[in-house]
Amino acid sequence: MNTKTLLTVKMDKKIKEAGQEVARNLGFSLGTLVNAYVKDLIRKKEVHFEEAYVPSDYLKRIIAESKKEFDSGKLPIYKNMKEAIKSLRS
Repeated sequence: MNTKTLLTVKMDKKIKEAGQEVARNLGFSLGTLVNAYVKDLIRKKEVHFEEAYVPSDYLKRIIAESKKEFDSGKLPIYKNMKEAIKSLRS
């Protein structure tokens, strides 16, 4: 006996295509991921949305500069907090 049913959802075409691409890259169909999400919704009775953080161009530049400065070996390394504070006060 087939217990499956068809779910029709309206969404922006670009969102659907992007979702299919991501699903495909992960080795799934979009339908499989939607089914998994609905099962998780039923089990947990909660909705969870998460968006990956994308740092700004400014933050990316500052991080790159900091890494370069750290990798140069020119930054002082302190053995403890007292030593660091003493250096800051001098």
